[in-house]
Amino acid sequence: MAGAAAPAAAQRRVPVVGFLTSAGEESLAQFREAMGAIGHVEGTSYRIELRSARGQPDRLPALARELTALPVDVIYATGPPALAAAYAVAGTVPIVAFDLESDPVASGFLQSLAQPC
Repeated sequence: MAGAAAPAAAQRRVPVVGFLTSAGEESLAQFREAMGAIGHVEGTSYRIELRSARGQPDRLPALARELTALPVDVIYATGPPALAAAYAVAGTVPIVAFDLESDPVASGFLQSLAQPC
């Protein structure tokens, strides 16, 4: 039928996760596995934009700026250097951090654990 609207599933935009890491891609594999375990399928329920500094943390600020320019719906930062780079440029983009090395409140990234925003 001419002029008919496309099905809702075809119109749905897939959220984009900006994945920022100073390490290699092993943390990305863990992220994909965890997302799959809770029923999310890459390419269907989310899409990843990977930016890896590949062991060169001084590259993280530029990589974080690339992600915010795309734009992405959320930045997933692994480790303190990636979190710091994302925090510096994210603006209104939410950040999810995997950081087992530092205290996010003491580092100034959160006001409190009870109310992170």
